[in-house]
Amino acid sequence: METNIFIKLIKSLCMFIVLSFLGSTATDSKTEDYLTIDFAGDLCLCENWYTLDKYDAESGMLENCISKDLIERLNAADIFMLNNEFTFSDRGEPLPGKYYTFRAATSRIGILSELGVDTVSLSNNHIYDFGPDAFFDTLDTLHSANITTFGGGGTISDAKKPVYYDIKNIKVGFVGATCAEKIRYTPEASESSPGVLLAYDDTEYLEVIREAKENCDFLVAYIHWGNEDTHEVTNSQKTMGHEFIDAGADIVIGGHSHVLQGIEYYNGKPIIYSLGDFWFNDETKETGVIEIDVSAEGLQDMRFLPCMQENFTTSLKTDETEKRRIFDFLQDISFGVTIDNNGIISEN
Repeated sequence: METNIFIKLIKSLCMFIVLSFLGSTATDSKTEDYLTIDFAGDLCLCENWYTLDKYDAESGMLENCISKDLIERLNAADIFMLNNEFTFSDRGEPLPGKYYTFRAATSRIGILSELGVDTVSLSNNHIYDFGPDAFFDTLDTLHSANITTFGGGGTISDAKKPVYYDIKNIKVGFVGATCAEKIRYTPEASESSPGVLLAYDDTEYLEVIREAKENCDFLVAYIHWGNEDTHEVTNSQKTMGHEFIDAGADIVIGGHSHVLQGIEYYNGKPIIYSLGDFWFNDETKETGVIEIDVSAEGLQDMRFLPCMQENFTTSLKTDETEKRRIFDFLQDISFGVTIDNNGIISEN
C-alpha cells in the first residue's frame, strides 16, 4: 500500500522539530533518502480495564496517559507499527473458557489515530477474543481509520498478505504470524474462514517471508511468541528468529512476553525478541520504542527510546540517569549488543 506522500513529509518535518527539541544527535545526518520506522509493543484497550479506565478518568486526554513527547515522536515517524492486542467491536461473546478477553468499543479507534499508528499486527492471541463478528468489526474499524493490518484476515490468503509502504523511493514490507498460545483459542485462518497466520510450524511463515522480500527493499517480520512474564528468550525463539532472517527478513520484531526481552544481531540483522507491553495494564515495568532509519540499501541506524509503564500511563524518559538505567537493563538481557547514551544500538 502506498502512503500519502504529503502526510509523510509533514511527519518528517515534525520528526526534525522533535529531535531538535530533545537534543538527540542520533539522526542529525539523515537525508531525504532515509525513512524512519517506529515499533512499539503490545497495546490493550478494553472497556472496564486499566487503560481505558485511565483514559476516561482523564476525560479523553491521551497525553495524560501516554506522555506528550512520546506521542509527538511516534507521530513524527514515517511509519509507526504496534501490536493490536484486543478487538474493536460492540458485538460478540467471549470465547468459552478463555480467562482474559479484551474488547474495546469501535469509537475508541481515535486513540490509535491520535498516536499516529499506521499499521498493526493482528497476529496475536487476543484479536479473536469475541469471535468472528467482532474480528471483522476490528478489520473494518482499523481500515476505516486508514490503519493497515497484517498477520490476520478474513481468509488465509488475507492473513498471509504483506502490507507495503512506498516512501521516498524505499519500499517497506510487513508480515506477521503467531505461535503464542499454550491452549489454542485463536483460530488459524483458512480459505473460507477468518483468523490469524500460525507459526507453531513456521514452514508456511518462512515462505510468506521469502515471497514478501522479493517485492520490497526492507522487510519487517513480526512474531508473537515465547513465554509470558519472563525476560528469558527460549531456544525455540532463537532458532525461529534466525530462520526468519535467513528467509529474508531485515528485522524481526517480537511480542507476547509482556516484558522486554533482549536484542540480538544475526548475520548483521537485528532480532528484537520482545518489546513487551506498550500500554497494557496496571503494572510497573520498563518498556520502549525501537526506532530505525532505513535507506534503499537497508538498515542504517537503530535506537531505543526508553519508556516506563507506571501508574496506568506510559511515558518517554528524559532524565539521563533513568535513561541509562533502562539502557543498561536492556543491554544486560541482550546478546552481544551495546546501547550508548543516545540509545543507539550496535553489535559488539
